[in-house]
Amino acid sequence: FAYSRCFFVGARDGTLPQVLGMVNVKYLTPLPALIFNCMMALLMLTASDIQQLINYFSFATWMFVGIAVSSLVYLRWKKPDLPRPFKVPIVIPIAFVIMCAFLVVCSIWSAPYECLIGAVIIISGIPVYF
Repeated sequence: FAYSRCFFVGARDGTLPQVLGMVNVKYLTPLPALIFNCMMALLMLTASDIQQLINYFSFATWMFVGIAVSSLVYLRWKKPDLPRPFKVPIVIPIAFVIMCAFLVVCSIWSAPYECLIGAVIIISGIPVYF
């Protein structure tokens, strides 16, 4: 159910359709985002092989998580004077980025076709976004 909140916030920020940012008045939940999340999950169930589906999306997940965490390292290096709510020793994000890169490389090495399909799925969203 956490991903529906991501769709909800994305719609509130204007990067996703506004309908996903609507809230049910009675339960105060993002009902359209929950329904969209349910439909996406049902669509994923149509895959013939669950291992193939995991390869499609775990590659992309670890790649984007690694990119997000590497931005912490970049900001620490380029803008050291920015206020930070909490500080983490720089070794931790560097180690995490290395582990993410390892997982992405291993995914590409073990299942290059599935990773290519996952990359094509990601790239196909670019025209829709812009």
